[in-house]
Amino acid sequence: MRDANERISTKSVTATQPDSTDHFSCECDDPACGEMVSLTRSEYESVRTSPTRFLIVVDHEDPQVEQLITENARFAIVETLPGKASRIALRSDPRATT
Repeated sequence: MRDANERISTKSVTATQPDSTDHFSCECDDPACGEMVSLTRSEYESVRTSPTRFLIVVDHEDPQVEQLITENARFAIVETLPGKASRIALRSDPRATT
């Protein structure tokens, strides 16, 4: 879902109006999850400061592979724990430059 959210962020109204909110897909590890979260452009960019951080619906974290960084009434941010999930997140980072 991170790739889909990157496409949303580049085409959204929040790109020109940073205080506006837009809807992004939950990036939890449940492939059947189709829930959405609402973030401003600056909130979304704060998630993307690390390739191992993901935005999710509150209470969608999986404590076996990620830790909760922060949450509010609209969304939560988690970070993958060191291990396989973290390596996959780093390898698949759409913002990585090679």
